[in-house]
Amino acid sequence: MSTSEIQKAQIQPQSAKESVERFIRVKLSSLVEVIAVLIIFRVQL
Repeated sequence: MSTSEIQKAQIQPQSAKESVERFIRVKLSSLVEVIAVLIIFRVQL
């Protein structure tokens, strides 16, 4: 996915920042979900 994002950024410089921010948002949201699941799992144990 990162290579395609870079190619899109090279093709369209204006949307590069938006694509990077969107990619970071997805990564952060998934990371937060994983951490929340781990915390809940530890609490249940």
